Amino acid sequence: MNLYFHISPWPITYFLSYKMNELFITNLDVSHKKGHLFTLNNLTFKKCEIYIITGENGVGKTTLLKSILKINSDYSIGYLSSRLLGLVPYLTGRENLEIYFPNHAIAAYIKKYENISFIQELLEKKIEEASEGMRQFLSLSIFLESPFDVYLLDEPFNSISDKNCEILEMRILELSREKIVIMANPKFNLISIQSFKELKIQKSGLYVE
Repeated sequence: MNLYFHISPWPITYFLSYKMNELFITNLDVSHKKGHLFTLNNLTFKKCEIYIITGENGVGKTTLLKSILKINSDYSIGYLSSRLLGLVPYLTGRENLEIYFPNHAIAAYIKKYENISFIQELLEKKIEEASEGMRQFLSLSIFLESPFDVYLLDEPFNSISDKNCEILEMRILELSREKIVIMANPKFNLISIQSFKELKIQKSGLYVE
């Protein structure tokens, strides 16, 4: 069961191809419901890299992530948005974990995140009763423990404290050694992630810093 996938209703015309260890995008023409946003040519995402997409509101950061999500390739691609957490509100944190993982993986998850001060409370509390920060932490940590080849994260740390962000950033660094990680507008006070490629979207296109 996967609750993370959300396809944009906006028209997107593009051609994406794939080779081992990379995603290659060419002739990407992205249109918002209000009109054309930007066009990309020859953009490559490689494994062992972290990519951060930046730009003003409405320039197409989320639309670009959703374009990548729709690629038809041999890669498994996961998408997580701070506005689409993929959690069942009337279930507890533990019951939500049971949707995604077998029992042995849940035990490993709890062990990995045992230093999170609220983890035991979160496991027993219904999601609808948890704070926004707790909900976002659970959603993001589940996502990062799921087996994708490409991880797309849209504003992933909005409601998470700096201390807990650092723990999740370490997991992202670990994943980036073997996976492709692309994030849109994370917090700019990243603690552990010091090396990344910035993809800046402007009205005239996208620029690699």
